[in-house]
Amino acid sequence: MKTIVMYGYGKTAKAIAKEIEKDYLIIKIRKNSFNKRKKLTKGNLIVLSAGNLKKLLGKEYQSTHEIRLKETILNKELVEEFVKKMKGLKTTIIVLTNNSDLFTQYLRKKLNRLNVYSFGLELDKKRFSNLIGKDIEVVGHHGLAIPLIKNPNKQNYLKITREADKMVLDSIKNNKLNYKFIAKVFANYLKNFNAKKKKEKLTNIEKELLEETNKKIKKDYKSVFKT
Repeated sequence: MKTIVMYGYGKTAKAIAKEIEKDYLIIKIRKNSFNKRKKLTKGNLIVLSAGNLKKLLGKEYQSTHEIRLKETILNKELVEEFVKKMKGLKTTIIVLTNNSDLFTQYLRKKLNRLNVYSFGLELDKKRFSNLIGKDIEVVGHHGLAIPLIKNPNKQNYLKITREADKMVLDSIKNNKLNYKFIAKVFANYLKNFNAKKKKEKLTNIEKELLEETNKKIKKDYKSVFKT
């Protein structure tokens, strides 16, 4: 049985652990034991799941992207400490801590390796698929995902992303995050983790939208990490 280390054990991590505990041995690292580096060496996989989302719950925001950026600022110090603990370790990392895409980029750079993966888009993919009523792929970044619906009208993409945003914004405002949903998506993500992913061919509109989101993320990365 493979061992998964969960660095951070809040509500999301607890829901995930409950969902996957039959297939994996879970090592839990809670906030008060973040300094125990030895636990990190025992995992076949490390899930970075620590975060400060509870500080943002119950409030109104303009977009999911705004929330993810605020989370990045709140979680930056926590992730910087995680980097220090990971020095010299080569264990694969899956990032749940938001903004998962920004922190994945940061960890790859700081640890000088590529086996660091973001879970964020998988969650966006499932949310869009549920919204549309069929399985689709997404590209982009967590909080700025682009559904690949192959539609000739750009406004239709924007309409769908607004609808998906509203679902997340309402859950944040009403403090009703669906942890069970997140856990099920994560369990499926783990199941297919090593599967070869098909490269999607983008339409011109999708390429345009992707370019826009890449510019936003690049700007956000520079502003948060001062690089």
